Amino acid sequence: MTTAQPVADEGRQSARLRRMQRGRRELALVALQQYEKRGFAATTVEEIAAAADYAPSTFYRHFGTKENAVFYDIDERLTSYRALVEDPPAHGQAWARVREVLLDNAVYWMESDTEFALARTRLCHKEPALYTRFLDYCAQVEDIVRSVLAADHGKDPDDDIASGVVAGAAVAAWRTALRVWLSEGGTVVDHLQAGLDLMEGGLPPVRDR
Repeated sequence: MTTAQPVADEGRQSARLRRMQRGRRELALVALQQYEKRGFAATTVEEIAAAADYAPSTFYRHFGTKENAVFYDIDERLTSYRALVEDPPAHGQAWARVREVLLDNAVYWMESDTEFALARTRLCHKEPALYTRFLDYCAQVEDIVRSVLAADHGKDPDDDIASGVVAGAAVAAWRTALRVWLSEGGTVVDHLQAGLDLMEGGLPPVRDR
C-alpha cells in the first residue's frame, strides 16, 4: 500500500498533464483558425474562446496574449538549443550537434501537428506582429548557435566573424525551408537539410565572374 499510492498519484498527475497539454494545443489551434479567418488584429480573445467552447479566462491562463497562442510551445523548444550552451559539445563537434538540433526542431515543427504547423507558418508570413515575434525567436537561435560555434574555437562570439556568418546562414536556411514548404510542399526537414548541405558544400556564386 505504501508504495502503490505514490505510483497511483503520479499516474493521475501524468494523465492530468496530458489532458492539459492536449486542451492547450486544441485551444491554440482554434486561435490560429480564427486568426486566419478574421485576421490577427481583428480577432478577440472572446471570439476565440467562444469558438473553442472555453471561457476567455482559460485562454488567458494558458497563453496570456494572442501572440503566445501561436508560439505557445516555442520556449520549450528553445531549451534544445540552450542545452548546447549548458552542456557544450565535444571539441570539433559543435557544428554537427547544432545541425542535429536544427533538424530535430524542423521535424517537430511539422510532424507534431501538421495542421497546426501549416496555420502557424502561414500566419507568421502574413501577419506583421507574428512575423516580428517569429524573427525574435530566430534571433535567439542565431545568438545561441553563434556562441556555441565560437566557444568551440575558443573565441569571443562578438568578435568571431566566421561563427556569426555560419549562425546567420543556418537560421536563414531554416526560414527559407519554411517558405519553400509553404510554396512547394514536401517536408520542412528535407528543405532545411538541403539548405544546410549547400552551406557545407560551399554556396554557389552570387554573380558570374
